[in-house]
Amino acid sequence: MNKKGVEEAQLLLITYLVLNVVILLSLLYIVQKQLDGPDASKTFISKDHALILDTLYNSNGDIELAYSSKNKYEFIYKKNTAMVKTEKLTDTPASYKYSENGIYNPIDISLKNYDDKSEKSCKILFKKTKTDAVAIEKTSVCNGEQAE
Repeated sequence: MNKKGVEEAQLLLITYLVLNVVILLSLLYIVQKQLDGPDASKTFISKDHALILDTLYNSNGDIELAYSSKNKYEFIYKKNTAMVKTEKLTDTPASYKYSENGIYNPIDISLKNYDDKSEKSCKILFKKTKTDAVAIEKTSVCNGEQAE
């Protein structure tokens, strides 16, 4: 029963098992970090903004909608496309088309939901008036602050 190499084989098996657990936990941490970050929400937010603009264009009467996010984004509306970028310089924006038939006046605006000096993200305000003019602007109400 006492053969050579049995102890080494058991030590090798335990070492492989520990290494596999470490690698698995590292990969799970990386995936979790990617799923919870601002990059994961970009596609959803660009679709959400495009649908908000479609709703505004196709509705009657005055509408105001405040949109808030806990992450810092730059919003770009150009040629009937809503684009969302994070504050990273090398970031590729997520985009989604709205009003694809092109019968509405296109909005051409770029704005950030944060100030460069502040750590807080502010709300984005979508407005439509009876004159069918749609406007998008950054409000002065930021996370943790009350409206004046």
